[in-house]
Amino acid sequence: MLRRLILTIKIPVPQKLNKTADKINRNAARVYSKTLSFVRKIYQKKGFWLSQNTVQRYILRWGADIPLHTHSKQAMVQQYFNALK
Repeated sequence: MLRRLILTIKIPVPQKLNKTADKINRNAARVYSKTLSFVRKIYQKKGFWLSQNTVQRYILRWGADIPLHTHSKQAMVQQYFNALK
């Protein structure tokens, strides 16, 4: 049986980049939280789970104004689905 491990690594950030790192972290958290709430709301209202591809398409449209690269947004969705396994 495969076991998955999610590893968090803390990287020291130079003082002058703290504000930028905080903004990136805040935006990534917004995307992850929206992913979680979107999937659960659909399940509660409709009774079925969404696929990862469907959620990624929704998040990319919803988060078009969030200043993160598209691949970063997709990575947040992937993290959510990996955490479910």
